[in-house]
Amino acid sequence: MLIAALFVLLAAMPSELDSPPKHKAWVKDHDVWMQTDAGDRSVLHDPLAAEPAAASPSGDRVVYAVLNPLFDAPHCGNAPQKYLALVTSNGKLIWKIGFEEACEDFDRFEWIDDQRIGAMLCGHANCFYWVIDAGSGRILQRLATGFDFLWSHNRKWVAHRQIGLALEEGDALLFNSDDIVYPHPWPTKGYRKIGYLTWSPNDRWVAFGEMDFPSYDSNVVLVSPQGEVVREGLPVDAEYSRVSWSDDSHLEITASGQTFRFEVRNNTLHEISTSVR
Repeated sequence: MLIAALFVLLAAMPSELDSPPKHKAWVKDHDVWMQTDAGDRSVLHDPLAAEPAAASPSGDRVVYAVLNPLFDAPHCGNAPQKYLALVTSNGKLIWKIGFEEACEDFDRFEWIDDQRIGAMLCGHANCFYWVIDAGSGRILQRLATGFDFLWSHNRKWVAHRQIGLALEEGDALLFNSDDIVYPHPWPTKGYRKIGYLTWSPNDRWVAFGEMDFPSYDSNVVLVSPQGEVVREGLPVDAEYSRVSWSDDSHLEITASGQTFRFEVRNNTLHEISTSVR
């Protein structure tokens, strides 16, 4: 149980970061602020405004959290702790919505693109992720499994990890739904720990290091949204490893002080070189 609890804690750590937003937004003393090319500007004052907040890619709208004054934590029921409000950069309200399951605080809001907003809320061992239509405030999709929720560069696929709480289950990888894509079939024997996720530049693969227990075997793994899998063994512990891509077919993984470089050719991994720090 101690090992499983540690894995859940590590799962909440951030994974690959996409390029930072062009425009930033934040809430200070219930004022919603936005960073623009001309400098910081106040969007509006809302006595119930709270973090998180995020500005649209075009810089014309801001989504932020709104405190629910009627929220009662011991008796959450269908009353969310916070609502979401979308306003124009001039402070005009476009919509305000709430989610019945939102009894916890939101972890982040993000603009998937200029038409969709992502909202993530995490509990003790799992996260909810909502995809919201920015024009209407309508919920387009609700995902209720995993951590990370990392979007591909083309914003067609969102990868997320399910963390196995029992030693006989292990971690799993999902795309765009709550259906497990890797490993298949799931669960597998033993415990499989999936590390940080990284999309290839062309969005062909999600790459990560993995470690199997109790064998302690490690691999670098590539999985496509369609379920294709490429795996190659590593001679060192890859539990805290991270993959980076230099282009669509070249990647490296650093684990236990060593860096292993690979080339993807014909859906297979070929090691190029290994370096020791």
